[in-house]
Amino acid sequence: MKHGINGVTMCGSCHEAAQNDFESDVHRLINLLSPNPEPSCISCHGSHDVQSGSDILSPIHPKNSPMLCGECHQEEQEEFFRGIHHARLIQDNPDTATCTSCHTAHKVGGSDIPWSTIARPNIAQNCGACHIEAKNDFNRSVHAIANSRGSIHSANCIDCHDAHATLGVHEIQSPTETLNLSKHTCAECHESVELTEMHKLSPNVVGDFEESFHGLAGAMGDRRVANCASCHGYHDILPSWDPNSRIHPANLAQTCGECHEGAEGDFARGGIHHPGKGIGHWLVDFVESMYIMMIAGTIGLMMVHNALDFVRQIRDRRKGHPEVTASGKGKTYLRFTLNERIQHWTLAWSFIVLAITGFALKFGWAIPGLAPELNEDIRAGTHRVAATVFMVLGAYHLGYLALTARGRKTVRDVLPKFKKVSDILCCLLSCERMGPPSGSDWKQLVQNVKYNLGKAKEKPKYGRFNYAEKMEYLALIWGGSLMVVTGLILWFDVLFLNRFPYWGMQLATVVHYFEAILATLAILVWHFYFVMISPAVFPLSKAMITGKLSREEMEHEHPLELEEIEREETKDDAETEDTKPSSSEDERT
Repeated sequence: MKHGINGVTMCGSCHEAAQNDFESDVHRLINLLSPNPEPSCISCHGSHDVQSGSDILSPIHPKNSPMLCGECHQEEQEEFFRGIHHARLIQDNPDTATCTSCHTAHKVGGSDIPWSTIARPNIAQNCGACHIEAKNDFNRSVHAIANSRGSIHSANCIDCHDAHATLGVHEIQSPTETLNLSKHTCAECHESVELTEMHKLSPNVVGDFEESFHGLAGAMGDRRVANCASCHGYHDILPSWDPNSRIHPANLAQTCGECHEGAEGDFARGGIHHPGKGIGHWLVDFVESMYIMMIAGTIGLMMVHNALDFVRQIRDRRKGHPEVTASGKGKTYLRFTLNERIQHWTLAWSFIVLAITGFALKFGWAIPGLAPELNEDIRAGTHRVAATVFMVLGAYHLGYLALTARGRKTVRDVLPKFKKVSDILCCLLSCERMGPPSGSDWKQLVQNVKYNLGKAKEKPKYGRFNYAEKMEYLALIWGGSLMVVTGLILWFDVLFLNRFPYWGMQLATVVHYFEAILATLAILVWHFYFVMISPAVFPLSKAMITGKLSREEMEHEHPLELEEIEREETKDDAETEDTKPSSSEDERT
């Protein structure tokens, strides 16, 4: 006779406990509703060839149960075969989990049934049968407390480790692998606007982490940097107000000190994930917003200015105006000394290296074929070497300005006389590339724009430096100083964070990053136009190579300086004539 429902009853005459469990089993419900009563006892145990579960030939032997259950649950079977439990199972590990370890053998319940071993409130206890220490840690955590209060959103074991495809923590595809924790696993809940609002969690923690050095370096594949679990723990995640929490203010120095040697008691105070509260975090947001507006406005106006100049020069050439050339014939005039040219090219190369190695961290640029950790070491090391060159050059240049006659003259030629309050204001704005440094320079700018628009008959006459060059030079001094100060803060982070709140580090990061963007765009849009793209110098001004300008170039670009030079030459010639002896004196001699 066929077994089926009657078979369950017949088996239960001996296996009463198993039958009682099976009465609540989801398979029993299917058994009752199915026209062909399956599955039943014999579906798993067989009919006449029933073997003990400890017999390797038995279909319910631990090594065989995934194959047995997989006859119906194929998708779950495929996932299980990818997991670490199956890998240990085929290695004859007697303690590894199989299907019945988690679901039980005869009382299998769905995840929506309160008494089921796989119901959300019971999962930690279920997994804890093997992972005792992890269970004990988890039961103290904020996630376990939320689970015990009935939260269906709070994380448990399978949210981080997966239910069937449980991979080892060091496997690349594992949700708990170092690089995946912050990017995917923790972010799945903590990046959700719905969940953060529903449970009143701190917003933007994921985005803030991704913008930090830890997040950026981790995104490039560096497994040495901290992830979420490095600071919050893995299973015993406690709120920051709990004295036992790794992120309690009293414990931060110890937690951060695992990586940052020398971290002291006040290390990283003031909120790590930028909660948006307090004057410090408000200041960080304000400075970032100001930089964004300043960059958009300044670079946009630079592009408009250059476009007007370019169009006017092209129009003049079509009308037959002669081109200005750097002819090697005739008299030439000193523009840059050898010392100044060496300073310029040293600055240029250090700036280029700093820009490339700095933006490489932000945008994930890497040398193909190298390990991520080696890439980061090369990037950071090269950046710091270039920064050191930049700082040494800056110190040398300040000495050059103060201690040499030509340097002091450069200061006089660039800076306004500061006779008016407007000169001070203009000079400050010029440091951020927001205009010329003096009222007279503003007049030249306005006249030049009018000339380019056809509203003025003549271009303004410039001295040794025009308003564009003054703006660029002052911006270099001010911007370079900001980059040095903020760069040193980021370089010597432990020294800084032992004395100042964490928002100070965030402020330094914002200033360093956006000042770098502003400087790079200004070089590309402003500097490159005047030395490479402008029709007057295309394809390249040779002044910084030869150090000289032709008379034609001086008349076109620096007529006031040329007049000054010629006055000095005339004065020198007159003094020379005055010192010559007269003819009568010669005769007497």
